[in-house]
Amino acid sequence: MGFNTLITPSKKASKAHQEQVGRIIRKHRSSPQAALIKDLNPVIRGWTSYFSNSDAQTFGELSKQDHLTYLKLRRWAKRRCGNINDGHTKYWTTINGNNWVFATKNRGREPLRLLLHKEFSSSSTTFVKVKGDKSPVVILPSTLTRKTSKAWFVS
Repeated sequence: MGFNTLITPSKKASKAHQEQVGRIIRKHRSSPQAALIKDLNPVIRGWTSYFSNSDAQTFGELSKQDHLTYLKLRRWAKRRCGNINDGHTKYWTTINGNNWVFATKNRGREPLRLLLHKEFSSSSTTFVKVKGDKSPVVILPSTLTRKTSKAWFVS
């Protein structure tokens, strides 16, 4: 009769993140691809790091976020090129055997690429269990002081 508690981002949090991604993409309608990537990467990294101790990856939430972001970027590329096939050839590339990477095509330099949500590992079970007779907090005797009552306090 074991229960397994799974922690995932709420629908509200997922929707708010996608709205934020959409606002950034709309803001960069006429900006170069590099500027769009520079603004999107911190948002994706931050949201994914916030939910890094959840089961978002296990239940496909990160892949879902990647797909929704791809659809928004696909629309952005189609708007700029007038044709999605031209947009795919211009804005998506292959890097290290990974196809469909939204990245700049810099000759001779490292391409600036968009981070994916699923690139960040996440799990709610990757913590270290503390034994019952041990404490995760170490209090040294030199940090304790005796107050007027008989209780010990951390100074």
